[in-house]
Amino acid sequence: MSVIPIVEHDRATPTPEQCAAVDRLAVELVRDNPTLAVPEGFRPLVPETLDDMATLHLDDFSEIPLLDQSQEVWHLQQRARLRAGDGDFVVCSAPAVDGYEEYCRDYLGLGSPRWLDPPPSRAGPSGLALACWTDRATRRKIIHELRCGELLALHPHMGTFAVWELAALLQRASRQPVRVIAPPPGVTRWVNNKIAFADTVTRLFGPQMRPRMVAVANFATLSQRVAELAEDARVLVIKLPDSAGGRGNVVIDATLLRGKSLLAICKMLEHLIRPLCWDRRNPLLVGCWETDVIGTPSVQLWIPPRLQGPPMVEGIFAQVLVNCEGTFQGSCKADLPGPLGQEIVTRSWLLAELFQRLGYVGRCSFDLILVGDDLGSCRLEFIECNGRWGGTSGPMTLMNRLFGDWTAQPYASSQDHLEGLNRLRFLDLLDGLQSDLYDRRTGRGWIILYNPVQIASSSGISFLALGSSWSESLRRARVDLPIRLRQLVTRRAETGPVSVRVEIRRVLIDCTGWPASDPESSEPSWPVVDDRRDRLDCRDNLGIDRQQAPIRDFPPVFLRDRLRGHHDRSVAGLLGMTDMRDAADLAVVNPPPIDPVECVVPDGRDQGNPVGEDDVELSRLIGAELGAPPCELVNPPGDD
Repeated sequence: MSVIPIVEHDRATPTPEQCAAVDRLAVELVRDNPTLAVPEGFRPLVPETLDDMATLHLDDFSEIPLLDQSQEVWHLQQRARLRAGDGDFVVCSAPAVDGYEEYCRDYLGLGSPRWLDPPPSRAGPSGLALACWTDRATRRKIIHELRCGELLALHPHMGTFAVWELAALLQRASRQPVRVIAPPPGVTRWVNNKIAFADTVTRLFGPQMRPRMVAVANFATLSQRVAELAEDARVLVIKLPDSAGGRGNVVIDATLLRGKSLLAICKMLEHLIRPLCWDRRNPLLVGCWETDVIGTPSVQLWIPPRLQGPPMVEGIFAQVLVNCEGTFQGSCKADLPGPLGQEIVTRSWLLAELFQRLGYVGRCSFDLILVGDDLGSCRLEFIECNGRWGGTSGPMTLMNRLFGDWTAQPYASSQDHLEGLNRLRFLDLLDGLQSDLYDRRTGRGWIILYNPVQIASSSGISFLALGSSWSESLRRARVDLPIRLRQLVTRRAETGPVSVRVEIRRVLIDCTGWPASDPESSEPSWPVVDDRRDRLDCRDNLGIDRQQAPIRDFPPVFLRDRLRGHHDRSVAGLLGMTDMRDAADLAVVNPPPIDPVECVVPDGRDQGNPVGEDDVELSRLIGAELGAPPCELVNPPGDD
């Protein structure tokens, strides 16, 4: 934990009335939303304080829609390396990139964490927490480190239910304390849901502090709202409320819809929002897309456990957004007038203070827009909360690690996607940019590279550009380095194709992001396991049942519903387990942000495997005590 320095820069100046409003709203939210409470089985995992401790860093994206359909998840997992150091562990299912760890260790001086590389689980590449448990070698390694006292905490990208479930299972299996540096799962879903966040902003600050957006639950209501908004708006936007990075946005020219019948609008919308894969189980957001935006600031905060003090505002950044959907591409330091910057800091701090009252711990940020003609008269609107690590907080933390304070060295973060870049290896980039790579040992250079899995998966690379001023660093990020990369690609094209082919995918994934079935058979086939003993857990003082922890291979319970054609993002079947391996077949299929958690208690019919008392006890420990009724398992179905 000592490798993640937190540097506070901006002090909030709330009034007593504003603090009292936070107190009142916190009480109301706890009363009205029981899912915000920490489930009893997860309470031992909540840290009271955060000290130096060996940490497992894993970026599980199982609750962010649309990511399971993109290979982008591979390089997003790799971002965890930016916050890991000596004594830590980094989990990543993507194949290792030659030269990257040596680059982080030698050039950047980021220490030598140990890497764990479980193959993707049957939940797809986004379900990294599930992969940590279902892969036997990874599970044994983590449990062993916990028992030896070499690992004390999990620090995920966000506090998904799958991560908390994994931590509970690891604590039970190792008989050692485990802490999760993240908000509880109910709070995580609530803060990341744009509908819930808009309601919170309205109740705390008033409707003027958020965009004009309404929630719709079906195509009839969606068509009606779109028809009404199209009459006086230039551009409309439809959003998935729990997506991220602009992936869940569909921006529509209102003139295409103006004056048309509701039936015609409905048919157009069915086609236009098809990329969102809307299952109609959760509402959409629809509203006006502001066209007079003069700024898109992002406020970065750290929220410690309440015993360690109030939230800390680390800085305000200007985001670089591209294309009509507003896809995030990078960030740099924001330059705002004093009064405007202070208002943004204070209101963001009040929201963070509210979140802390609800049990939030860890990284948090708020995205805003500035609407108007100039910075002196514009109005600010809160767009969303990012209750997780992201594309701005990761580089900011890296700069804190390298220079002690991110403001000490001007920089800009960005990423470049260039046709032909995937013909290069990361080692080729190191060789071609050698003279300008930042080297912490000498203090020379201005280029810092990270997330190199992008090179093969999306022909891109993420980087920081350093400069003597903030404007120079931005110019280098937007102009100079892309030119250098194009030159390297051109040079490669002139010398012929590279002979090494990098295979990114380790499992076959279909268009939904789920493992594709066998081409020769549509029937699921579950491997038979002869030896059901986990040999690391056979000693009397180590096993769950003091003798052995029975292990068997798949199927995961939640996958059975998927095979039946139920594309449900709920967490039904989360805890259907007949042994320790099944216990972590977490339903990481994008659970709804606020709905109560369901669970499954084994009934003994799963593949004929007997259910022991300890299995049922473990199931109820983490599942039934959450207050959800048990339900029956079903045998793996064929194609309906």
